[in-house]
Amino acid sequence: MYGLVKDIIKREYDIDINDEEEKVYFSKKMNEVFNNNNVEEITDINKILLDECVDYMKDKYYKENIVNNVETEDPLQRMIRERESQLDPPKKNDNIFSRINHQSKEVLTDNVISEPISEEKEEEKTDEDILVGIPSSHRISPKSSRYRYSIQLSKEGIDVNKLKSISKLIIPIEDNYLFSIPILLLVIKELNIHLHLQQKDIIQNRYNEVAVYEPIEKIPIQSTDIDKININIMDVSGIEYKNNDILKINLLEIKDDIIIFTCSNINENDYHKNDTIRIINNDVYNHMDHLTQILLNPMKIKYIQNNMIFCKLNLNQRLEEKVYNNIDMNIFNISNQNIIFFNHGF
Repeated sequence: MYGLVKDIIKREYDIDINDEEEKVYFSKKMNEVFNNNNVEEITDINKILLDECVDYMKDKYYKENIVNNVETEDPLQRMIRERESQLDPPKKNDNIFSRINHQSKEVLTDNVISEPISEEKEEEKTDEDILVGIPSSHRISPKSSRYRYSIQLSKEGIDVNKLKSISKLIIPIEDNYLFSIPILLLVIKELNIHLHLQQKDIIQNRYNEVAVYEPIEKIPIQSTDIDKININIMDVSGIEYKNNDILKINLLEIKDDIIIFTCSNINENDYHKNDTIRIINNDVYNHMDHLTQILLNPMKIKYIQNNMIFCKLNLNQRLEEKVYNNIDMNIFNISNQNIIFFNHGF
């Protein structure tokens, strides 16, 4: 989107803008526009953002040019210029967005602004680049969520110095504020990544929808000497998801062919009927050896009641009805995990 603004300013007004300075303005303006305009269509948001950025940068650089010209212009030239401006006043740019539709090959679809013509060269992919994915389910701390988690790269077999850029994010669309508009903010401080991703595609699942997000702007990853990274996926304005979605199990009960997990607290945004859950750090059992193999397998939630999760056991024989209260295990929801893909060298 920033590249489109830059291209318009150059093509329409023959002005070369300062990238370092104007990218900061563009990022702030994008957050402001998304927060202060209540419109349903992404094209309407894009139109407002584009118009305001173009008008601001055009006026700013036009005034700077006027000041510079006045300082070197002799009185006779100034009189001629002012006379010409009175006879032929400049046309007002009421809607730069509509002019682009007629004058440019850039096309606005319902959800996406196509890539603008730009002198900036995109990062070239070579045959040596591969995609490596890091799923949020591989996080290393139970005090985390699918949107805010830590990854140890060596455990994933990833060399941080071979990471080149973010390729895409695949993430389930949920009924929370992060997905109020189809743009997310991804922050990985250790890699100096602070970029917005735009929804490009939707994959329909049996129980939900999964979206594919791609960076609006390619940001190369610089070489660094770290092994642990902290990933934070936020809404467009940078609001962090605070809930921890890994649950501590306090009580486990077998009743008929149902297994019941009693937890300290269950956030209704994190667990739902028909979601699939998995037990983690279940290496400590007291008198539960016969359940070990069962608990290693993912289980589907049949229903949730207060702070209890009910799952049906598909077994050939019934288990002894029993309550276990001396346990040490956690569960997390497989169904709402995301995966980030990096461009990675061999």
